[in-house]
Amino acid sequence: MLLCEDNKLRPEHFPIASDSVSHPACLTLREHIEHFERGVLMECLRDSNGNRSRAARTLGVSRRTLLYRLAHLKMGATHEKRD
Repeated sequence: MLLCEDNKLRPEHFPIASDSVSHPACLTLREHIEHFERGVLMECLRDSNGNRSRAARTLGVSRRTLLYRLAHLKMGATHEKRD
């Protein structure tokens, strides 16, 4: 509940700091890209029932590239189904 002396609400009535996002909590560009890539790979692998060859074809990359990206993102054990 807000209390003020008149009927107008002003910014000073709200105790939210203007810099509410602390810099250490922010993600770097690389972290944003890896988060996005992880989501795309997970969705594609789910759509291909874990078949990595099919997922690679869908993504337009070689199977080897897909396996490299999965290893880089530490996602290799996520979808263990062999193709």
